[in-house]
Amino acid sequence: IAPRTPTEEVIAEIWSEVLEVSPVGTEDEFFALGGDSVRSLLIASRAKEAFAVELTPRDILTARTVSALADLVEEHILRELEDAASGGSDHDDR
Repeated sequence: IAPRTPTEEVIAEIWSEVLEVSPVGTEDEFFALGGDSVRSLLIASRAKEAFAVELTPRDILTARTVSALADLVEEHILRELEDAASGGSDHDDR
């Protein structure tokens, strides 16, 4: 399945480069594509550069698909935005 969102597109591209496999679909399994703990470190590092979110190698190993990892990245981004918004409103109430 081809990437459907911009987040999936970027993650699929990262996986393709790190795992040296093309194309990478949204439901392809990380381990089936040759993923391992060392490559999960590289993917976590590239995801941090691309999305400014902190992912651990365990996140990559647990998510297992581009789609699941994209969901996790979007959750991190949303949580950071919510934290920033609530932090700003707390400050305004003082």
